[in-house]
Parts: sequence; structure tokens; C-alpha cells
Amino acid sequence: MGCASSKGAAAGEQPLASQTKVATLAEEGGAAAATKPAGSVEVYGVTGSMNCMSAVMLADASGCGKLVPCMPHQDTLKPEFLAMNPFHAVPLLKDGDFCLAESSAILRYLAVMYSPDLYPADAKVRGKINWA
Repeated sequence: MGCASSKGAAAGEQPLASQTKVATLAEEGGAAAATKPAGSVEVYGVTGSMNCMSAVMLADASGCGKLVPCMPHQDTLKPEFLAMNPFHAVPLLKDGDFCLAESSAILRYLAVMYSPDLYPADAKVRGKINWA
């Protein structure tokens, strides 16, 4: 995973803590993920947009969803897209019949629903995460 120039851990090296955490979350799927089928979340967006890719990466890492390629001003003006997001912007999350836009809101939703360890209930910890 990653860009073409990135390297995995060499034989005998320990993976980074963040790599282990993502792998564990992907395997376990978080507590809330057990109630929903894996891979049911769709994140509409563009691979070149970091606003989109943060949501796509979290959906993928938590095992709950995938990217649905969607070009702004081309796909976002179609009636079926406007029915999900009348502001015709990406990223857009679709989880069953629930739709949500804006990358920060999508990240919080995915964390609460599918990876609760990444977004603890403690208000002070959440405040620092929200501030970042």
C-alpha cells in the first residue's frame, strides 16, 4: 500500500505502531462494524483530492467501504448524485440510505460507526482531534 516509492518493513524489522493499529482495525473492524456488512459504505470522490482520500482511507482501513470515483462538475451534477447531495460536492458518503457530505463530518461518522478506537468518547480527547 502507499506510493510506488514506499517500502514495507524489511525482514526482521517491526512495523510502525500506526501500521499495526490500522492492520488491527481492518482485521477487527471495530465494535460497530459487527452490526453492518463489511464493504457497505461508498465514498464518492476523486483520488487526487486529500479531502476525499482521508475518508476513503479510513473506510478502507476499517474494512467498511470503498471509493466510488466521481468527477466534480461532471458526475456531481447528475440527478442521482444531486439526490444524495444537493450541494454537488465531493466527498460524499453513502451508508445504506444515509448520506453525508464534508470530509470532517464523514471522518467522524466513520470513526464512531466503524472504528470507535480512533475517536474516543472522552470529550477532551475528541476536542483535540476536532481541533487538528
